[in-house]
Amino acid sequence: MAKVLIIDDDHAFSAVLSETLESFRHEVQEAENSVKAFELLKSVNFDLVFLDLKLPDISGLEVLRGIRAEKKYKHLPVVILTASANTDLDNTIEAMKLGAFDHMIKPASRDDLKSVIARALARPQARAAAGEVHEVSLLGSCPAMREVEKLVGLAATSNASVMISGAAGTGKERIARTIHKHSKLSQYDFMVVNCAAIGDHIFEPSFFAKHKGTIFFDEIGDLSSGLQARLLIALQMHPAETKAGNDKGSVRIISGTKQDLIELVRTGAFREDLYYRLNVLPISLPPLAERGADLLVMAESFLYEAAAETGAPKRLSSASAKALLEHDWSGNVRELENLMAKVSQSVTGPVIEVADLELTKPEPVSMMVPAPAPTNGTGKGKKGHNNGAALMEELAVLDFEEAIAKVEKLMIERAMKDSDGNKSEAAKRLGIPGKLLTSKIKEHAIEF
Repeated sequence: MAKVLIIDDDHAFSAVLSETLESFRHEVQEAENSVKAFELLKSVNFDLVFLDLKLPDISGLEVLRGIRAEKKYKHLPVVILTASANTDLDNTIEAMKLGAFDHMIKPASRDDLKSVIARALARPQARAAAGEVHEVSLLGSCPAMREVEKLVGLAATSNASVMISGAAGTGKERIARTIHKHSKLSQYDFMVVNCAAIGDHIFEPSFFAKHKGTIFFDEIGDLSSGLQARLLIALQMHPAETKAGNDKGSVRIISGTKQDLIELVRTGAFREDLYYRLNVLPISLPPLAERGADLLVMAESFLYEAAAETGAPKRLSSASAKALLEHDWSGNVRELENLMAKVSQSVTGPVIEVADLELTKPEPVSMMVPAPAPTNGTGKGKKGHNNGAALMEELAVLDFEEAIAKVEKLMIERAMKDSDGNKSEAAKRLGIPGKLLTSKIKEHAIEF
């Protein structure tokens, strides 16, 4: 049972929320303004707060700032409540910057409430105030990362082999470390093996007998066929410690890959038997650009991490937070981490502005009209070619929307061709977000 505080002047909503939380066997108290809220916070050790952004005396943001300013409850999970997804967007972003745990739209369903409470209560809340260690967690509140969070919890309860897949920079090693930290082997070492740079001698039959703890095979798809065979033999020679579901062993295997291992298996580049041996519990990480407001929580965490060397952590302005959300993040979490480390060093003041981020803007793609086709000596283009004038005549007979669609398709096809099919690069060339490009590709049925 947890102690929960609801700070909201909407008595009807508070009553329903309180009744729901009590049905979950939690102890609930309500406050309709900031004065009552801080009186309760000082006298009761709450485990979780639900906070409306609009209060009768001061804003919910000010209440959140007050909570974060007090040593006693500065790490208390606070869930922000808003009337709709489009209401107070800037304030919601600011709340996430201030360390709000999550954001919910009124009215919230029982399942959503149960989920956010479970995640909030599982979050470590006590950290040393002096020389505070601010752990960076890639787990967040977006649907994809909620699923990852569930799988991480499942992985931590057993010794099953885990396969973490995701694009370069999505944080595979950090997720592996999180699993190790919460597993029964957490008191032992976490060892990283770079599969792209290891010698042929490493996987002798006694390899696993020499280690205790978690071994993370980074980019397992880069192993040569010879090393794949050696690794499989080593696993077979030491089965007790690596058998799926066994929680008594002294070694657990976690692998990471940015490659499509199923395709490598199909082409014979990766051993099928080794794949199934390592892929007992698969975890797939989404690109950073698809994680929504979780990105801001990570950015703040990276700023705290960097502050261990630079002093007090820097803060993101509302404009810079918005710029981070709009960036395409082709380098994923690694790009965000490097950027936050950079601005922590380069920005002299306490607040990071948009100009400090120096985010590269996509290169605009000019209206690409095909060049005039070669002629056959008669002034007429060869069969299969349209010159620029012909294209303009074609567009002229279309209505406005059809013409725009035609131009869009031409531009996207050209950008994808020039980018060798790389969507992130094509989006940069076009000067549009990656999600919009993906949507337009589907809309125009473009194949590449």
